[in-house]
Amino acid sequence: LDLMNDGLQTTKQLEDMVYASAQRSRAAFVDTAQTVAKLGILAPKAFKNSKEIVSFAEQMNKQFVIGGASIQEQTAGMYQLTQAMASGRLQGDEFRSIIENAPMLAQAIATFTGKSMGELRKMSAEGEITADIIKNAMFAAADKTNKKFEQMPVTWAQVWINIQNRAIVAFDPILQKISQLTKNQGFQTFVNAF
Repeated sequence: LDLMNDGLQTTKQLEDMVYASAQRSRAAFVDTAQTVAKLGILAPKAFKNSKEIVSFAEQMNKQFVIGGASIQEQTAGMYQLTQAMASGRLQGDEFRSIIENAPMLAQAIATFTGKSMGELRKMSAEGEITADIIKNAMFAAADKTNKKFEQMPVTWAQVWINIQNRAIVAFDPILQKISQLTKNQGFQTFVNAF
């Protein structure tokens, strides 16, 4: 997160923003942080600032929940979406993956552009679904997404993710100390000797 932080907030504030977003969208904090970091590093020009990247990731997480995507589908969809945002366009295979793994996003793009799925397939083959279209479609659908998301029942898996997220934040100071310890020359000598 520090590498992509736009400087409008401290890295700790950005981390807190990502944590709150993950909790609101019932997503894993670490996965959300990785998505935000990748989007910020690979597609910085697609977004106005770090806050917008966090909002985009949150909306995507919520769409996955609404669409009933499995962890594997979420991972595949987020990978394709990150690649599309980095390249500036959602093309052929990426669009097919989005239709399969994030149908709510595909529908949001269709609604935003006023195009049918067939027309969107043609647009994707020609590289006409830009990062701006994706982002604007996601944000245009945000109210609808948020309303549907609020109606979704909380699953046991999501409860467990909430617990894990809270544990990560609670143990962050300890993890920071362990990280500092592993950078110590004495520790490195011990590892090498071991």
